[in-house]
Amino acid sequence: MAAIENAPNAVVFVTGCSKGGIGYGLCCELAQHGCTVYATARSIEKMDGLQELGIKTLCLDVTDVQAIKEAVETVLSEEGRIDILINNAAMPCTSALLDQDLNAARRIYETNVWGPLAIVQAVAPGMIERRTGTIVNVGSIGGHCATPWSGVYSSSKSAMHAWTNAVRVELRPYGVKVMLVYPGSVQSNIADNAQKGFKWKEGSLFTPFKESVLRRMVMSQGRTSTDDFCRHVVPYMLRKSPPREIYFGTNSTTYWILSFLPAIVRDYVFGRQFGLLGSVDNVQPSN
Repeated sequence: MAAIENAPNAVVFVTGCSKGGIGYGLCCELAQHGCTVYATARSIEKMDGLQELGIKTLCLDVTDVQAIKEAVETVLSEEGRIDILINNAAMPCTSALLDQDLNAARRIYETNVWGPLAIVQAVAPGMIERRTGTIVNVGSIGGHCATPWSGVYSSSKSAMHAWTNAVRVELRPYGVKVMLVYPGSVQSNIADNAQKGFKWKEGSLFTPFKESVLRRMVMSQGRTSTDDFCRHVVPYMLRKSPPREIYFGTNSTTYWILSFLPAIVRDYVFGRQFGLLGSVDNVQPSN
């Protein structure tokens, strides 16, 4: 790995920094590298402990364009610049697509797709003016290779991946680097958040597969710890020329390989994993 060239003294703006999640861990690791870190979340209380590390915290709902503008202006007024933007905020979702509430799905897209883009629109002009800066979008290996029961979440991350790839080329002439991170199964609070907001649809046609759906909900919690993930990816984020993409975490390589295989192979692998190969008439109903 090339030497870390953007730290110390880099000003970093991070979204989705609630305690127990990847964003929180990224802030802690960035602070250890000497960066000036601004952590954001919808609740200041959920970022408890970051202030003691010298990390500055701001309240931010990434779906609120005015709040985004105010948060970015706060950082610029205090520091004069933002060197690195890390779009990490995201909402989980586990459901059969036929059961999915569309209003809830739209809220997920607002958080996972349009919110990060709105932040890029607010931060990138300053980077363009200075002809330097790094934008890091935290995607998902699930957006690279979707599984059953995660159609809304995976498609939202796929959309984020798509516009990330587009904006990376668009910003290249202005000296702004764009990096896409594909976490695999990393231990974080995202599964807890998914379970808190989960409600099984009464009369669902997919009740025989309820256990399969619940298993998918916690599948993101792999052997890779948040600390290990952050220690691995942060040095890449701080490079003067960061990689365009980085995969890390349990199953990230497996899913990357699966994405290149024919659809019939992926269907078999996921059908077997989630009990969807045979007829529903042969499935024992879940409670």
